[in-house]
Amino acid sequence: MKMPKWVALIVAICLLVPLSVLAGPPMAAQAATYPCLFYGTARVDVEPVEAGTEITAWVGGEQVASTLTGAGGLPDNQYTLPVELENPVEVSFKIGTLDANETATWVQYGSVEVNLTATTEEESEVPTYPCEFYGTTLVDDESVDAGIEITAWVVGEQVGSGLTGAGDLDANQFSLVAELEEEAEVSFKIGALDANETATWVQYGSVEVNLTASTGVTYPCLFYGTALVDNAPVAAGTEIIAWVGSEQVGSALTGAGDLDANQFSLVAELAASAEVSFKIGTLDANETAIWVQYGAVEVNLSATKPAEGPYIPPPPPTDYIETDFFGTEESVRISDDGEILETFTATSEDGNITITIPAGTTALDKDGEPLSSLTADVDTDPPDPPEGDNIIGIVYDFGPEGATFDPPITLTLTYDPDDISAGAEPIVMEWDEDTQEWVELEDYTVDTETNTITALIDGFSKYSVMAHTVPTLSEEEQVIEEEEPVVEEDEPVIEEEEPVVEEEEPVVEEKEQVIEKEEPAKSTNWGLIGGILAAVVVVVILLVYFLWFRRRFA
Repeated sequence: MKMPKWVALIVAICLLVPLSVLAGPPMAAQAATYPCLFYGTARVDVEPVEAGTEITAWVGGEQVASTLTGAGGLPDNQYTLPVELENPVEVSFKIGTLDANETATWVQYGSVEVNLTATTEEESEVPTYPCEFYGTTLVDDESVDAGIEITAWVVGEQVGSGLTGAGDLDANQFSLVAELEEEAEVSFKIGALDANETATWVQYGSVEVNLTASTGVTYPCLFYGTALVDNAPVAAGTEIIAWVGSEQVGSALTGAGDLDANQFSLVAELAASAEVSFKIGTLDANETAIWVQYGAVEVNLSATKPAEGPYIPPPPPTDYIETDFFGTEESVRISDDGEILETFTATSEDGNITITIPAGTTALDKDGEPLSSLTADVDTDPPDPPEGDNIIGIVYDFGPEGATFDPPITLTLTYDPDDISAGAEPIVMEWDEDTQEWVELEDYTVDTETNTITALIDGFSKYSVMAHTVPTLSEEEQVIEEEEPVVEEDEPVIEEEEPVVEEEEPVVEEKEQVIEKEEPAKSTNWGLIGGILAAVVVVVILLVYFLWFRRRFA
């Protein structure tokens, strides 16, 4: 009894379906690669490389193979390098980190000789040549000591150095050598100070350059004399100005104080000696003078008015502040809006207090008008100091009351350290008229080396240096020490709470484990699916066979 063909066909299809499912997805085909052997020698800068030098092969910037010279019994500079690729391409090489000059074409199952060479890039040294610089060194017109470093510079780069007084040189003499490639302008430093002079470097030269520098500290020099324009005395109030180069270094008015109308006296502060020129008003004076530290130089000035039109001297300032500081009377120029036009400084007869009002300070009275007077005197019956404080020396009373200064002006007070008892410190106190009590100034500094106090004030009142007794803090310290154990007792409470936080961590870890266990359920169980399909196939075969058998024998 034969099974019909259609039944056999159904059975075959049912058998193939589960087999294809069990076989899974098809695998991707891999591209085939083939070897090619490159071999030869390796040289760098014409010299054979040492054994163990790495040789690498590259295609399109990607390394495809590597080997070492001298491997497997080869001579030190020889190599063999198998390279596996799919298709013929141009292969480049490296000897260590140097790009080889040669390339070669990959050949399937080929054997290609390529002798590699490379060159290291070395910077050629540019020769330099010496030049000696020598001379003397002055700082603020004073010879420097031996052992001061003198350095030579070209565009911010140090090119040489030497010490003053080295060898047989005098204390302020120096000699240094600067080596350069070509001619250049050389600047110098005396220690950390920039020298005023420069010099030109000369190959194998010997160049003298006497160096000077300034520390920035200035010193006064008094210039005085008469002023004439077209041989006629100038009017009182004519401005006389001192200049160094294009910089104004001092000014004064003719006829100031007890001077005659055409006489002047001005102070120029400089750091080092220089030639000073002058102007009478806007006219250049014919005379110059040499500045001398702490000197008094007489110079009678003359000028000629311009040919076109009569000379009209500048009008003198219309406003003055009349000052009376400790019996010394002066006049200070002030503008219509209250700006001080020249720096004013006054010191008490005992030298214990100095007031400085810089030019540019706005000085107004209590009504907001420019100040017309300034006074300073000693208070012979001052208010009592605060409890625990003692007045040192003298109380100074400045006026007028209600005067204001913007920016604040400077008071410099001197004290005797012997007046400061143990446990006390010097302070500056100001009398407050509104509260009728002494108040400590906010902005002042104490210099215990010079025994001076520098304070900034923006108004006028009574001022004094006082010895302030510093209170002991023994009782407060005891209170703090008693409170400390309270802080320490709180700490264990914080430490006991920490385990509570740590106990929660395992809960998080258990959740993570649950999630990890669930992840495998997401993958496809091909064995189970195949088994189900096979069972279905068997059932279908039995059902078909049963139907066929029943029809056959019905």
